[in-house]
Amino acid sequence: MPYQPGLLRPLASGQVDVNVLPVRSGLRCWLQSQPAGRCFTDTARTNPADNAETVAAWQDASGSGLHVTEATNKFTLTNDDVNPAYLGAAAAANARLTAASAADWKFLHDGTGCTVFIAYRLTDETIGVLFDTGGLAAGAGGVALFVDDTGAAEGFLDLRVRNASGQIASMTGGVSTNNLAPAGQTVVASYSYQEGRTGEVRLFIDGALVNSADTSGAPAAGAPASPLILGRNVANNIGWDGRIMEFLAYNRALSATEKALVDRYLAQRYGAKCKHIATLGDSTTGGGYAGADTLIAAALNSELGALYRATNFAVSGAQTPAMYSSQWTTNSRRKKYNIVTLMGGVNDILQTADSAATILSRLQQVYSEVLADEGNVLIAMTVLPWASYSSSNSTRQATTAELNNLIRNFAASNPNTRLVDGYLLFTGTTASDQPLPAAYDVGDQLHPHQLGINVLVEALKTTILSLPG
Repeated sequence: MPYQPGLLRPLASGQVDVNVLPVRSGLRCWLQSQPAGRCFTDTARTNPADNAETVAAWQDASGSGLHVTEATNKFTLTNDDVNPAYLGAAAAANARLTAASAADWKFLHDGTGCTVFIAYRLTDETIGVLFDTGGLAAGAGGVALFVDDTGAAEGFLDLRVRNASGQIASMTGGVSTNNLAPAGQTVVASYSYQEGRTGEVRLFIDGALVNSADTSGAPAAGAPASPLILGRNVANNIGWDGRIMEFLAYNRALSATEKALVDRYLAQRYGAKCKHIATLGDSTTGGGYAGADTLIAAALNSELGALYRATNFAVSGAQTPAMYSSQWTTNSRRKKYNIVTLMGGVNDILQTADSAATILSRLQQVYSEVLADEGNVLIAMTVLPWASYSSSNSTRQATTAELNNLIRNFAASNPNTRLVDGYLLFTGTTASDQPLPAAYDVGDQLHPHQLGINVLVEALKTTILSLPG
């Protein structure tokens, strides 16, 4: 059955009402394919479009009158069994929808402040223009958001801003096929442009900040080169191959709280992922041993539901230097996950004579870089109890106790850091020299079996669901 307002499931914790846009202040344009009566088969907006009909006009629901129209090369309105209706087009079909006046859209690039959201789904990893006001061609200026197809940037979301002198900002989102915005998956992309702040142009995907840049020249003061065109760059004859569900443009930079509300509204309405989780660590996090069949990341995906996606980067036997250089720097950092869990240190204790302070300093390389990105949350995890393991001794247990206390202290003193204390969960105490309880032991006194993994997953789930936004 196609989406119908009023037939939604009751709201669970952390959800928003997908029938109510949570932020209206500063809303300049709102294009929404549902409810009925927003899309029309004629440019005069007298005949509402039904399923499988072409769309000649998309009505602005903000009250500003910034409708978009097209008499010839039209999108098609389509319902499916999961999401609300969407406007779809193939790149070769020349489909577009165009606003009436370029002057109405100068707030998108003139530096006075704006926030723009668009919910879309790309058919395949090919170039596609989501919207453009002159960001892809010389002229009076403008902005363009599109999926690139050139060289190493192929499949990446790209934002361009121009003034009359040329391009003043260009950034890719670092989000190719196996990243935050794969083809066939609903994505909520947004950008925020505010004069006079570091990183004034900021690009987001599914709520995660994926790039930011200062402009290299003054913003354009006048009207852009063209009015808003959805789905096409006419000058370069580049189209859109996929779906566009909803477009929101505010004439101010939203606060982080407001932006999170709109991200969640769009994600829940259209089935996007608004929280991306990276799990870093060793075998306890990533599996690789008998007795624990489910990775923490896989279990989180099962437990947290559709709005979240967890990806495992943990490697069996990893020490903390590899967690920073490979799991974080090479993999998860460039993919801009906004929640990062990290449990590590036991292999350092087992395989080196490094002090707890030295091990923590390497963990803090990851900690600090996670927290440096706006909106990120770090979940620091303690080393699990292992006093009965064959390679345990009093020195190693003392290092474990000291490291765990350092991790606890870091979490307590750093905003946007949460603690999952597996040592305390398993033993009921923070006292040193505790063995891994038999109830959670896979049999080697070091690794937890599936029940132990489930305990950690439940604690992570509770922590993640308690996060604001």
